[in-house]
Amino acid sequence: MGNIFRPTRGNSRCRTWFAPYPVTGYGAGMRFSQDSFATNSIRAYRDGEILVNDQTIARSVVITPDSIQDWDPCSVDELTQQHFTQLGALQPEIVILGTGSRLSFPAPQFSIQLQAQGIGMEIMATDAACRTFNVLLAEDRRVIAALIIARAV
Repeated sequence: MGNIFRPTRGNSRCRTWFAPYPVTGYGAGMRFSQDSFATNSIRAYRDGEILVNDQTIARSVVITPDSIQDWDPCSVDELTQQHFTQLGALQPEIVILGTGSRLSFPAPQFSIQLQAQGIGMEIMATDAACRTFNVLLAEDRRVIAALIIARAV
């Protein structure tokens, strides 16, 4: 008889399944969609601040799908092993490190602990880190964004 159910075309995250003949009862004409339980997504970024949901943040921050935590460093030069230990304790799959308005790399020894735990790390400018965080969040990845936001002097 072949395949009874087939997806309609369109967004792969939301498909309607139907049979080639009328279906009655439970499930008839049901639309399936993927729910995201993540509450934090980055809505906007500009130098010196980001918008997470409806909250404007003008300080360095660690964002997980369900929490927002203050973070001390104001520049890559201020990063210490303690900062990376804090990130590893959150047990993400991947850490997105936003280094401010320009890409800047921290000392390589800081990421060794994350690698030993099987945690990936991507380093990029904060604007790119915000976009990447949202993409990975939409894919239901265990991602955190550690974003350096320089404080106004």
